[in-house]
Amino acid sequence: MERDRGSFFDRVVGDRLRRRRIELGLSQREIAQTVGISHRLYSRYERGLSRISSETLKKLSKFLHVTLEILYEGVASAIAIVCAADNEQTRYDSKPLAAQSKELDLAFRRIEDPRTRQYAIEMVEWLADHDGANRLGGKT
Repeated sequence: MERDRGSFFDRVVGDRLRRRRIELGLSQREIAQTVGISHRLYSRYERGLSRISSETLKKLSKFLHVTLEILYEGVASAIAIVCAADNEQTRYDSKPLAAQSKELDLAFRRIEDPRTRQYAIEMVEWLADHDGANRLGGKT
């Protein structure tokens, strides 16, 4: 299935863009023209088949009158679903950082599929990028 080729994060953001576009009654062509990209590329963004540059994502966010937090909201929800149960999370929170890093490294090394490894890296990077917003009381 073509959609499976995009990363998890690209698919979630793309779905959020598509939903917002439909809410506003806009066509893909209108959005693509406004932000200065091809219709074909924008279509790939919505399907999660192409990574959106930060500059383009900012333009899309502004044009669609939606915050980046809202675009990433689906990612945060999905991560919450797949994360460890609260009692397991407490166990990890109580371990020193070095022990957590070692566990993460050992688990990562067990992943054989390169695409799955890349998804894991993207998820950890996304969590790291949004960690400060959580501590400041912001919404992810």
